Amino acid sequence: MTFNNQIEKTEAEIAVLQKKLELLKEIEAHQSQPSMNFQLGGKFEIVRYNGDEYCRYEFNDGSYGWYKRKFTVDGVLMVYIADDKTRSFLEKLWVNGVKKWNII
Repeated sequence: MTFNNQIEKTEAEIAVLQKKLELLKEIEAHQSQPSMNFQLGGKFEIVRYNGDEYCRYEFNDGSYGWYKRKFTVDGVLMVYIADDKTRSFLEKLWVNGVKKWNII
C-alpha cells in the first residue's frame, strides 16, 4: 500500500491502533478473576512473629503449608515458606500459641 502523503499514513496507523485498543478492551472485559476457594477444603490459622504474619493452611486431607503474608499496593501476596528451619519454628509457635488454646 502506498500513501500519497503523511496524513493518510498517520490516519492508517491510527485506524490500526484503534482496532488493537478495541481488542484489548474486549479481552479485559471478558477476563475472569482467579478463584480463591480451597480445592480440598480446610482451614487456615495465623501466627504473628516479629511484626510479620504467617498463615498455616491445613487441608482436609491432612496436608498443610506455611505462607508469609505480605501486603502490597495490589493486594495481599502469600509467599510460600520453603526453609525447613523456618517451617519448624513456625510449627512450634503454632502449637504453643494457637493449637493449645483450641479445644478439640
